[in-house]
Amino acid sequence: MNSDLRTISELNDIFKYADDTTLLVSEHTDVDLNSEFNHIKQWAATNGLIINSNKTKEVVFRQSRVSCFHLPAAIDDIEQVDCCKLLGIMFRNNCKMDSHVQYILS
Repeated sequence: MNSDLRTISELNDIFKYADDTTLLVSEHTDVDLNSEFNHIKQWAATNGLIINSNKTKEVVFRQSRVSCFHLPAAIDDIEQVDCCKLLGIMFRNNCKMDSHVQYILS
């Protein structure tokens, strides 16, 4: 079945698997993260779905070599984390795989 859930901007992406949805918003985009997230919340409400804000996380990916980095403000009611698990893979904000390796070894 093809879903009608899409991003507002063609520069941003949505990845869907079962009942999980992942929104990817680039630093250089024409529609910001808050607008895209509000669009998804509106779509969910229209379709009788509830977004569980306790399970919703925000990760800001960055290059570890960057010395001057300003973390953007978090989305209201959404926890901003350094690492999260997506489809069994641990993604870290600095794009290193050490958390995933530790997870697999444990």
